[in-house]
Amino acid sequence: MPVALTEKRPDTTGRLTAAHTALSGSRWAQQKVQAARDGLVSGNNAEIDADAWAIIRAAKQGQRDG
Repeated sequence: MPVALTEKRPDTTGRLTAAHTALSGSRWAQQKVQAARDGLVSGNNAEIDADAWAIIRAAKQGQRDG
């Protein structure tokens, strides 16, 4: 009696999950960019003065350097 070969379909769950995650990230980035562009047009973007930026930069460098 012949033995039937079973061809299994590749698991697409991982690929679909990765694609969905990438698309969600892309949409998020597009929303952030559009919000920044809209803020530039309307003048509503928050401006960070040099002193505040120096504090933020130092904190970020401290996080990076550990």
